[in-house]
Amino acid sequence: MKKLIGLLLVFSLLFSLTGCNSKDKDETNSNKDSVSDNSKAENLEKAILGETFQFDNFEVTLDKTYSLVTLNNEDADQNGNTVVKLGVNIKNIYEETKAFNMFYYTLIGSKGNKLDSVATYFDDSIDFVGDVESGASVKKYFYFLYDGDGTYKIEFDNFLEQKTVEFDVKK
Repeated sequence: MKKLIGLLLVFSLLFSLTGCNSKDKDETNSNKDSVSDNSKAENLEKAILGETFQFDNFEVTLDKTYSLVTLNNEDADQNGNTVVKLGVNIKNIYEETKAFNMFYYTLIGSKGNKLDSVATYFDDSIDFVGDVESGASVKKYFYFLYDGDGTYKIEFDNFLEQKTVEFDVKK
């Protein structure tokens, strides 16, 4: 099943990159790396903190509040920097065991730039969800660098559906 899902994601990516999908040609040829791309932003379903939404056969609920923590790892280039910690509950609503893919989301900072995840330095990170049994829930956390007060986004995208969550962070 995992191989099938992986193949479907690869084929979806190939179709989206070559323009072999149902989107019109102008939208397909737009700059896919641009976080501020208006056509992509308009197509994203919006969600808010604390609200449950469905994404890729998961129910996703982000905590209503976040906390600011300090990255404390001497091996990290960002050691000592402030990190936003936001809880997330992932529930598998599919009839089989399913993995939540760490490549499903992009973190956008207050300045509109893609943020690097620092999840590898935290054991309870969403990046390490792994397989979730059908009907089971897992509590994990997003960890990303604080780049100033303002509106942050988490964009979920699996090439078939898109959701975005916007929220304000203030130190």
